[in-house]
Amino acid sequence: MGQEKVALLTAALPWAGTAALFWIAVEDARRMAVPWVPVGLLATAGLARLALSGGWKDAAWSCLLAAVFLLFWLLKGVGEGDVALAFALVPWFELREYALVVTAGAGLGVLWGVLRLVRTGNLRAWARTVRAGARGRIPDTSEEGLMRPDCVPFAAALAVAAAVFMLREWSCCSG
Repeated sequence: MGQEKVALLTAALPWAGTAALFWIAVEDARRMAVPWVPVGLLATAGLARLALSGGWKDAAWSCLLAAVFLLFWLLKGVGEGDVALAFALVPWFELREYALVVTAGAGLGVLWGVLRLVRTGNLRAWARTVRAGARGRIPDTSEEGLMRPDCVPFAAALAVAAAVFMLREWSCCSG
């Protein structure tokens, strides 16, 4: 492949990834369901970026961090779309950045959840349940999740955090 084509592809991949993240965020926030097409696009573009730039060692370590989402999924704390997004983000960031993206996404998810509980007047009841040691679980359907004030579209929070990191990185480093 010619140098010009590689440069063009390298420049286009971050924008494709960011567009996929916004698609995921909007759909998850609206329907509490992660669309598979943008997750696949995000993963494919990320792998292409990784193949062009290297960084496989960081990606391997980030995969181990993403595997924590599998544990949360087994405990019914996150949905399969959240897990898929966590793994689709792996090729986009070095380990340290990936950890920051996940942390920022979790923080945004917590803030989103607290605001949602406050808005519905369920914060105190939820806090009593948590203090009692009861562990919640994700609902069986996204429609049920939209009705429950204690459910947060976590993939949307994670996608927003990742998009902010991506845009920040490419706006300061392009040109």
